[in-house]
Amino acid sequence: MIRIWLTALLLSVLICAPAQAQVKDLSAFSLIPVQDGGRLKPIDSFARGLLSAFSGRDTPSGLEPNAWLAEALFDPANSVQRRIFSIDSPNLRHRLGLEERRIALYSYSEIASGLGKTMQDAETLLKKPRADLTPDERDLLDLHDHALSYTQILRTLSLIMPLELDLPKKFKDKAAPTYLDLRRDEQSIESSAAAIAKRKGADLERYSDEERKTALLAYQLKLLRESASRNQMMRLFPVPWDQGRDWLAPWAVLNQGQGAPETAEQLKLWAGLAQAWQDGDEAAWATLTQTASTLPLRLSDQEDHASRLKLELRYNQINPFGISRALYLLAFGLSLAYLIGSRRGFLAGGMIALFMGMAVHSIGIGTRMLLLERPPVSTLYESIIFVSWACALIGLLLEKRLRGGAGLLMGSLSAFFTIQMAQSFGSEGGTLLMLTAVLNTQFWLATHVVCITFGYGWCVAAAVLAHMALAAKALRLLPPERIEALTSTLMALSLVALLFVSVGTILGGIWADQSWGRFWGWDPKENGALLIVLWLVWAMHGKLSNHLKGASLFAALSFLAVIVGLAWIGVNLLGVGLHSYGFADGVMTGLLIYVAAELLFIGGLWALDYKRNGDLHAA
Repeated sequence: MIRIWLTALLLSVLICAPAQAQVKDLSAFSLIPVQDGGRLKPIDSFARGLLSAFSGRDTPSGLEPNAWLAEALFDPANSVQRRIFSIDSPNLRHRLGLEERRIALYSYSEIASGLGKTMQDAETLLKKPRADLTPDERDLLDLHDHALSYTQILRTLSLIMPLELDLPKKFKDKAAPTYLDLRRDEQSIESSAAAIAKRKGADLERYSDEERKTALLAYQLKLLRESASRNQMMRLFPVPWDQGRDWLAPWAVLNQGQGAPETAEQLKLWAGLAQAWQDGDEAAWATLTQTASTLPLRLSDQEDHASRLKLELRYNQINPFGISRALYLLAFGLSLAYLIGSRRGFLAGGMIALFMGMAVHSIGIGTRMLLLERPPVSTLYESIIFVSWACALIGLLLEKRLRGGAGLLMGSLSAFFTIQMAQSFGSEGGTLLMLTAVLNTQFWLATHVVCITFGYGWCVAAAVLAHMALAAKALRLLPPERIEALTSTLMALSLVALLFVSVGTILGGIWADQSWGRFWGWDPKENGALLIVLWLVWAMHGKLSNHLKGASLFAALSFLAVIVGLAWIGVNLLGVGLHSYGFADGVMTGLLIYVAAELLFIGGLWALDYKRNGDLHAA
């Protein structure tokens, strides 16, 4: 299968006429609806998801995502020169025979030869469980998978794109024909080629010029048709007589016999789009893209989705979480400046930046809720984004109680760290994902998941503040009365965190009883939630019984960050249990480094404080 698709791609690139001109206004094109991942999305989101999967970034080739996709659809011969495939593994680069670059991005034309040499290896690896593969083997398999997706994009419109073929004399009247133009004669062409082969065998040297052209044309048409038989990458066409059915890609309309006047109208529309792109006809392009953005919704009786598509496009363009991240970083910098220089202007500016970051963050979360029509904490990525928002909110609330910049420092640092971490857990194909049926339960998503995720936020806030308190005490940065105030605030934070995590865990058990028929099954995720509860109870009990105080209490609550990380993210690496979701390659290494760094930081500061005070229980 891999070999067929790869061969077909190379063939399609050679026989599709390259386009020199292009258009500039892609605003209406960005809104063309595509059915992907179980929902309708603007073509802009579809393009961003692909580029993110291929390269880990939205604009690796210097083009905006929608411009890149337009080029891939209408000018595949030039698209294959774009450097969009990220190959971070030096071993894989060497295996594919690629040159070393500072930024390891490569075009399809550069990796095609290496993919051809490793096709058999990839087919063998497909038969093995992914968990048994080495990192380099996973990288090779992923690259082949991405390349196959890319070939499907390139071939999406090969049904209606002009082909550069050396035609026999009987077809010379067809100037730059498309596959559809030749399809009515395909059976006759194949019969002629078979008859020639029967008379003269497989030796092309015995063929006349016309016979070679006929045989080659038959082979090209057959390979083009077979390679596109399973191409469902871009589902652009609704089935007009069945509104509840999945949309179809252009080739699927032909292969599945779903042709109708409505689909013929759409095929003609896309042929016009290709011609307008290649001619650089801005007026025709504007008219046709406007029609292409509304016609599928009208044919599928989903015109109410138009406003949602526009909202999603605006969400993509604004990137609210990117703005929030920048504002949180600014707030963090201003908080440090205030702590160093004690100028009230830095504190006021930091508070404004933190508030604005949280406001934009809230808009981003609210937009996701409107687009997906569900609570905003249903995937690992979304839970991290929500925790970041909670940390910013808690920081603003704490600053009113602690004053002196401590709340600002805690809120901005934890919010920035978590929102930055979220980028590592975005799924291929984007982060606006539909859920499996067992998860898509609005009541439990709005109670159990929101409650326990909010609890994670309070835990992270308490742990970050504990880090600050431990550093301040060990390095003697604050007077005893300020340390005492931090201790009191930490206990309050821990109590609220315990409340949310405990209630969330109980609600999760009720949900599990309704969905899976058991309240508790010692699932890793359930054990993780229980561990957070027990750790908080132990730390608070140690404080109340005077067994933990001073640096020891701060160290215990600082280590809460490790407990939450393992219970929240680490359990997904086990690959077992009904809660195992959000797995991402490479997370294990990052998690181990994080745990080691925390042990060194917490242990080092605790040891320093113990050395200076000489009393394990010094306040």
